[in-house]
Amino acid sequence: MSAGKLDDARVWFDKVLRVRKLLAAADATNTTWQRDLSVSYKKLGDVAMSADKLDDARAWFDKALAVHQALVAAHPSSTDLQRDLCTILAEIAQVARDPNEATRYLGDARTIYGRLQRAGFFQGDIAFAQLGAALDRLTAQLGTAPRR
Repeated sequence: MSAGKLDDARVWFDKVLRVRKLLAAADATNTTWQRDLSVSYKKLGDVAMSADKLDDARAWFDKALAVHQALVAAHPSSTDLQRDLCTILAEIAQVARDPNEATRYLGDARTIYGRLQRAGFFQGDIAFAQLGAALDRLTAQLGTAPRR
């Protein structure tokens, strides 16, 4: 993606984030609004990662992680929230500067993915299969053994 398009995306996601922050603050118990806030943080992290601004990406992903960890703690039976958490952990592993930290986040993502896969959740879901393939690629890049 060109730098101009990345800037346009960042501006758009910043605007969306402002609205989502207001909604999330208005009702901290609204799972949808909290998840939407986390998604906004993740999208801004994706834009930063595409621009090769890894420290910025990490900061956005950390914000998404904090929101999603709270959501999963409040709704431990939600497989959708667990899958989202898995995705965020994998993204943090991609931008982590410390290889040990990257391996730890990837291990946490693989643990969640494996648990969901063994339980039969998301069978036939292409996005879930793509997440598994992405975890496998990241595992190969980091040189860690797959855990499912």
